[in-house]
Amino acid sequence: METDLSLLSSIYSISGVVITLLYIPQFLAVYKSQSDLKDISIPTWFIWTICLAISSAYAFLVAKDIKIFLVYLAGTFFCGAISLCAFHKKKKFKSKAEL
Repeated sequence: METDLSLLSSIYSISGVVITLLYIPQFLAVYKSQSDLKDISIPTWFIWTICLAISSAYAFLVAKDIKIFLVYLAGTFFCGAISLCAFHKKKKFKSKAEL
């Protein structure tokens, strides 16, 4: 049973790194976009950011699990970066449209 749990722990760690790295293409797509990002839901990204921040706090303070904490913390960072970048771009395009 111990082997099964250590295998699961290793798979979890690897999946956390993979999912975190997969935020990077989305961030780059938003950052490089020359459009008004109508197809990006900023409220959804902000809600994901808040939920991941809460999960980070829970993992650190309650579960006291550093692996889960780091995965959620990285997710919080990237979701927040995507949210803020998309918000900034939409605001920039909205001001240009009003001119």
